[in-house]
Formats: sequence, structure tokens, C-alpha cells
Amino acid sequence: MTVQKITRPDPTCNTAMLTQWRATFVRRWHRNPDLADTNDPIGGHSARVALLLLNYWPMSSVFAITHALTHDLGEAYAGDVPGNIKRQHPELAGALEEVEALGAKMMGVADPNCTAREMAQVNLCDKLDAYLWMRHHKPGLANDPDWQASREWLLDEADRLGVDLPEGV
Repeated sequence: MTVQKITRPDPTCNTAMLTQWRATFVRRWHRNPDLADTNDPIGGHSARVALLLLNYWPMSSVFAITHALTHDLGEAYAGDVPGNIKRQHPELAGALEEVEALGAKMMGVADPNCTAREMAQVNLCDKLDAYLWMRHHKPGLANDPDWQASREWLLDEADRLGVDLPEGV
């Protein structure tokens, strides 16, 4: 009887995995003058988004959890452009979305394969993490009109999805 040794793939040869791993170090907020001095790598943000998702929806699908963990990896190619800039310039937002999607595809990140509701859940958690980050690091910014608009959107979307936001939001 011959015993076959089981070997693991060499992670140093998996360029997609290494590119994804390296993308988790891209800093969020680098183009936001109010929060640029905070250190929030995509990997930390994505983990917090997944934690929020699992706290609100403990039976989330593997697709939704995977999307929460990988949703911003494409920013390694496009950068983290502030949401207010994207809202003011929808044509720029569309172009950035295309670049991010292409970057994610080049890294081997699969399309999320989520339902519309799961996409909305991840989006809520993504925006909630940004708001909580601001409140934790620069609470005075909560009075800024853009952050007030974000708060109102969060409250409306949480209500639509049937969840309660943390106290202080």
C-alpha cells in the first residue's frame, strides 16, 4: 500500500491571493482631509463590515460574508474617493466603480452573487462602519452636513431593513 503525502499549495506562488492580501493594507480616508490622519486599512474596515453584518444578520450567506470581506479590494486600483465627491460627480463614481470592479477581477475576486437584499445589508454595514469610524475618531464631524446626510440615510436604510442602529448614531 502506497501512502500519498498530502501537500498544501505554496502560498507564495498564488499571485491572486497575495494581491488580495496586499490590497487589505490600502488606507481608507487618504483623500479625506478630516480623516486622513487616521489609520484605517481596508482589511480592518472589511472585517468590521463582516462583524456588523453577522451581528445584524447572524445567518448571512457565505456570499454576503465574502462580499463584506472583499467589497473594497478594488480600491487598491482606484483609491478611496470620499462618498460626497462621488455623490457630487456621478460620472466619476461610475468610472471609479468600473476601475474597482476591474481591479477586483484582476485580483481574482469573484462577483458577489448576493441577492439584492444581501447587497443592501452589506451596503448598510459598510456605511455604518464609516460613520462609526468618524464618531470614534473625530466626533465633532457629526455636525458636518455631509455626515448628517449620511446619518439620515443610515437611519432610513436601517428602518427599511428592520434593524436598530447603535445608540448615538
